[in-house]
Amino acid sequence: MSGQPRVKERYSKGPLEVIFYIVYDRTGGPGVDVVLEHKIAGRQSAHITLHPDDLPRFRETRTRKYLVEAVDNQMAGFEPALSDGLRAFLSKIRGRVVFDG
Repeated sequence: MSGQPRVKERYSKGPLEVIFYIVYDRTGGPGVDVVLEHKIAGRQSAHITLHPDDLPRFRETRTRKYLVEAVDNQMAGFEPALSDGLRAFLSKIRGRVVFDG
């Protein structure tokens, strides 16, 4: 990932829970990296990255519970309405996340 994101969308659920959908140009090669980043009270809890190899990777910084629930529920309860790009990303990663620790 490098430079400014191509796309950065913010989705919230209540006053403290936020998910960012971010698309970056790939560093050192063609394609893009797509990131779904979860924050609670401004602190990152976990994120999922989909690289051009089409394998989603999960990174937990505090707890993965809320991000996994959001993905499994297609981000029900988050606002605003999900973009087409985010819907496609969620469809692609459901049930395919590799845990990186």
